[in-house]
Amino acid sequence: QQIHAEAQPPSATFPRQRCARQQSRLPRPRPRLQADLSRPACRSTDRRGTGQRTAARKRAMALSIKVRPWMLVVMWVVEVVLNGLAATVLSDGATSNAEYSFVQPDPSTFSVWIVIFILQAVFVVAQFVGDLADVPGIEEARAWQLGNFATNGLWLVLNGLGSRGFSWWLAVVDIALNLVCLVKLYTVLDVDYTRVDVSWKQKLAIYLSPSSNLPWVVLATLLNISNTLFDPTELDLVEAPIGGPDWAIAVVGLATVIAAFLALTRVDVVYVIITVWALSGIWRNQQPDTDAPWGAEGVSANLELMTIICMAALGAAALTGVVALITIMVRRGSSGERKDSDADRGTGAPVLA
Repeated sequence: QQIHAEAQPPSATFPRQRCARQQSRLPRPRPRLQADLSRPACRSTDRRGTGQRTAARKRAMALSIKVRPWMLVVMWVVEVVLNGLAATVLSDGATSNAEYSFVQPDPSTFSVWIVIFILQAVFVVAQFVGDLADVPGIEEARAWQLGNFATNGLWLVLNGLGSRGFSWWLAVVDIALNLVCLVKLYTVLDVDYTRVDVSWKQKLAIYLSPSSNLPWVVLATLLNISNTLFDPTELDLVEAPIGGPDWAIAVVGLATVIAAFLALTRVDVVYVIITVWALSGIWRNQQPDTDAPWGAEGVSANLELMTIICMAALGAAALTGVVALITIMVRRGSSGERKDSDADRGTGAPVLA
């Protein structure tokens, strides 16, 4: 065997080295002549590489501007201080000297901000609780909540300055940005009270803030646009002026459709409650004892009727959503008990009654 091994040529003893030497001597393959066949592959490869670099760049940027929980604390305090400043220093600018449209609720309706501020504070405190600080999407949600605090705190100041001749439309732009922040916050957190993968602790601590804040800002944005475009002199000249009763009826209907949809699909009862409260303020401004600029002789019976119908419809939608949620939970509970019973009996088949 030793003689036979020594008799073998070096090429047989080291085949890999020989193949490597032969391959190195071979000429390089020519590029394909059909350019149209080679370009798609190169383009897809380049696009894939570019997409990966872009994604990595976005992740690095997100890490560099990550919003910390203490930032939310600071901005929430700033928001409350700015609201207090506007209520004291710019109170006349924030609540009067403006041509209110028929979308305007009565002054008592704005007390809802007490509830909104409290639920915002609960959201901020939850960022320091271990399991709540790590829920999916919470880091991106903090950024949008930070933007919500900033734009909301700034709005009353801008609105007050607008009444003093600065700019009404700047306040409209600010509240539109506030609405964008809240919509993103709502969608990033995927606020859905029918979700079984989310604990009720998370729903109460995290979900209630956007559920209470978003419906108010939806109507507030429509109100700001209506008040800015409203010209009271057109009430006697134009059949359906912007900001008039006909316009307000459409705004009430739009807000009702949004709230009813979220009540039936996500059982967001808090959204419905805030919307109903806002509609009740519009209804109160259509009563004979209203303090609105149009007075008792200018109230709209059609708008009053529309608000009543919409509030009743939202109550029915919320009740339907709650009943459906309870039914689903009971069925899931009975299904789980049945599976446990089958497992105890050693069979995987359902038990027939």
